[in-house]
Amino acid sequence: MANNVKGLSNYLFFSDITTASTKTGSNDYTDVLIPTDTITGIMVRATGRTIDILFRSLHGDDDVDYVSLTATSATYTLPQICNELIKMIQAEGRKFIKVADKRNGLYILPEITNCSIVVAD
Repeated sequence: MANNVKGLSNYLFFSDITTASTKTGSNDYTDVLIPTDTITGIMVRATGRTIDILFRSLHGDDDVDYVSLTATSATYTLPQICNELIKMIQAEGRKFIKVADKRNGLYILPEITNCSIVVAD
């Protein structure tokens, strides 16, 4: 049975750091929790190994922030990741989805090997 409570969203978790001491700038973020309803698109860079998940700015401005996921192979990577994300987002009762946790070496698919959070200034 689907959850019909208005205003509830699933959240995608990303961590792009192994130790917090390597990021020190004001726009350096080690972890981010993104509501799924703020995703504006998913795109693959020309290399085919980097996938960017775009979302509305965390700062409330007109910029677009994104999370980059690096995969070991370009073969079918975007469809695999999209299918896995959609399945997890639509799963009944699931609200917190750990997509990439570099700190603990956990990723939504074994093909993903890295994560980078980019927040526009």
